[in-house]
Amino acid sequence: MKLIHTADWHLNAGRKLPSYLERFETTMDEIADVMRRTGVMTCAISGDVTDTRLTHDEQKLFVRKFCEWDDLGFRVVVIDGNHDRIDANKNSSLDILKVLRDEGRLKNIWVVTHEPQIVEFDDVAFMCIPWFGAKTKTQLMDKLDPRIKNLDKPVVALCHEHFAGAKTAAGWSAKGKELSVPTTKHVTYWALGDIHKKQRMAPNAFYCGTPHQINFGEVLPKGVALVDTDHPTKPTFVKLEKAAPFVSIELSEWETEAAQEVVAGAFNSRVIVSEGDDVQDVPSDVNVVDKRGESSVLDFSSVEFSLEEYVTAELSRRGILSKGEVDKAVEMAVKFMKHAERQVSGTYSP
Repeated sequence: MKLIHTADWHLNAGRKLPSYLERFETTMDEIADVMRRTGVMTCAISGDVTDTRLTHDEQKLFVRKFCEWDDLGFRVVVIDGNHDRIDANKNSSLDILKVLRDEGRLKNIWVVTHEPQIVEFDDVAFMCIPWFGAKTKTQLMDKLDPRIKNLDKPVVALCHEHFAGAKTAAGWSAKGKELSVPTTKHVTYWALGDIHKKQRMAPNAFYCGTPHQINFGEVLPKGVALVDTDHPTKPTFVKLEKAAPFVSIELSEWETEAAQEVVAGAFNSRVIVSEGDDVQDVPSDVNVVDKRGESSVLDFSSVEFSLEEYVTAELSRRGILSKGEVDKAVEMAVKFMKHAERQVSGTYSP
């Protein structure tokens, strides 16, 4: 059987930009077009459909689009990722879809949050493993339902975690982690989510990447994976091109007609100022990345906000209010900043 593998949509990641909901709808519509064009009516979504708690307008769009997919007869299995969790009680932005299914409005969409679950059909079974912050392969193996050993059909494992060796578009790599993809003959294909760059993590395990850029650091092309369970080591990348992109342009090219045409069609744009450029030439309403006089050492002493205040505000926004969790998050953030400073200054050795 064949399926579309996608993940990491981050619905409201661009909330500060006026067309972010329209862009999300464009992406969902383009994935639907791919499914109709290819005749592949099954879709596996490996977490982080949303970026944070949904506003009223965001939830309306979210529900409407999944209802449209349900009405089109798409068979959709979706798990939640770390960004879909909205508070310390593991409540998820996807819970509204579970309610709609329980009430009979959604008949073709299966939502798995919080705990692992097998979703089984005549032609395929999905071993769904929502995000739980796995640290080791053993922890992940414990989440696999032993019943998959007895299934006489392809098994697709949906999992939202970052595995050792996974790389981002910015060059960061998950080094030093113990978590690797379990090598079990009982899983036909691992449909991974969390890392935004498409890549293979094992012969039959793939991150499909985001369906559109989430920020300036992500590079095109973006798309989805078309998977044939008869050939699980060879998914086909299907490029998506309709969502407006993030665009970075050198100041020296900013005033050209070609550059302005690109900017006009962008979701968000920025100008890069390099040595020899006059920053006075940059319009006041344009995002600027100033690369003049860059140092190889990060100067954290220039940070003008209280880290504790920032983390407290962020956790409060997500509904996580306990002082113990705030203190723990602050401690982790401080450790990360010190770690990064040692790395770029050359004083850090693994």
